[in-house]
Formats: sequence, C-alpha cells, structure tokens
Amino acid sequence: MNNLTTIFSTIGILIIMAILVAWPTQLIWNNVLIEVIDGLNPIGFWQALFINILCGILFKNSNLKSKQ
Repeated sequence: MNNLTTIFSTIGILIIMAILVAWPTQLIWNNVLIEVIDGLNPIGFWQALFINILCGILFKNSNLKSKQ
C-alpha cells in the first residue's frame, strides 16, 4: 500500500509541475506575443508544455568539464 501511495503522489506532483510550467508559457504566448507579432496562432496547453521541454533540451547547460 505504501508503494501505491508513493506512485500516486509522484504522478500528482508531476501533473502539478507540468501545469505550473506550461500555463505561464501559454498565457505569455497567447496574451503578449499574439498582439505584438502578426501571423502567430494561439497555442494550447500541450503545445506550451512541449515548447518548455524543447527549450530545456536546447538550452541545457552541458558543461562537461570536471571540477578540479
């Protein structure tokens, strides 16, 4: 029972974090960028989430030097 509680807690935390990451991106895109740049379309929640994932992959700090 303890393992089941841990799994559901982890899934719940991941869902909350996904909402907290994607929602501001969606709001900024739809309320700011749409008005400033012509030709952009509004995005949904899943598109905002995957934009954040893509930016995390592209702009991740990949400092491979070992600390000495």
